[in-house]
Amino acid sequence: MRSLTIWRLTALLLLLAAASTGPVTLSVSDPGFSPAAAQDDDGGDDKAEERQEDKEEREEERQEREEDKEEKRQEKEEDRDDDQDDDESANPVEPATGYGVDVACTVADDATRTACTFAGVAPEGGKRVSHLVIPEAAICANVLNGDFDRVDPDPTTSVTGYRATGNEPYALILEGQVTIEGATTYWIKAANEVFPATGPGLACPEPAASTAAETTTEATATTDAPLQATLDETPEPTLETTPPATPEAATTGTITVSTYACTGVPADTSAYDWFGACDPGGEHRYVLAPVEGVTTDLHAAETSKTGEATFPDLPAGFYDVDDPDGRWCHAESDAVNADGNVMVEPGAETTVWLFYCHDGIGS
Repeated sequence: MRSLTIWRLTALLLLLAAASTGPVTLSVSDPGFSPAAAQDDDGGDDKAEERQEDKEEREEERQEREEDKEEKRQEKEEDRDDDQDDDESANPVEPATGYGVDVACTVADDATRTACTFAGVAPEGGKRVSHLVIPEAAICANVLNGDFDRVDPDPTTSVTGYRATGNEPYALILEGQVTIEGATTYWIKAANEVFPATGPGLACPEPAASTAAETTTEATATTDAPLQATLDETPEPTLETTPPATPEAATTGTITVSTYACTGVPADTSAYDWFGACDPGGEHRYVLAPVEGVTTDLHAAETSKTGEATFPDLPAGFYDVDDPDGRWCHAESDAVNADGNVMVEPGAETTVWLFYCHDGIGS
């Protein structure tokens, strides 16, 4: 009996020892349960590294997307600049609207005055002329009378000169003998829009200088010598052996660039009054290059205070007009070909009107 008791006690001790060395399992409901404690040290480090790698990959992807976006933006800007350059080089200057002026001059019998009539002419399908302005610089003689009113400047065209309203021929009475020569630019208003108009120019002869023979005759007439003696002392006339020099025909011409500053230009400019809505003037630098020639034939000029740049003594031919520092939004000329090249003719002046939209078209 005693040995049975000892055996039972020994078995109980063995069971208790085995239970103390076995695995211990904690449930989620146990107060001492912890997820971190349920992981081994190697598994926790691996997941932390994976999370760091995922973060770095996402950052790299974000940077790549930003770089692609910036590259596309730059390509878009370059394409737009290329399109603008192509548009400008394709036809940078357009022909003027086609308005003109008819001029006729009649010298009085005593040659003391000349009556010149001016009439604005609209192109086929063009708007009716409402008034005409003759620039003061186009008149070479004193104005004695006429149907025109002097404007300084004209509020519509910003030109100083003489203005007549309506589309009938109007006259200016000019002092001395005035003839028609060359061409000049007049200004026309038609249906509330302003247009440049090319027409014949005016020319005045140089004042005749007194000849030596006239001076000698006047001096002799004032002496007290008898008339017969004066006649006897008059030398015999001699024939000219050398013919008088004749003026050489002009071989060069001139280009004048006039600039305008525009604001609030609409997106649709088909009915926009460029000359009436924009203000003349602007500081710009231009370079002229012959369409056929070498780079040494380049010509450069800057605008004056009035916004005009003049290129005199240009060989006849076609020229490309360039503004190295800017880009105009509209351009016209009274002598231009289909490619937008400005034409120079011997003895003639070609005008180019350039408009700069400072706040952009459609703003």
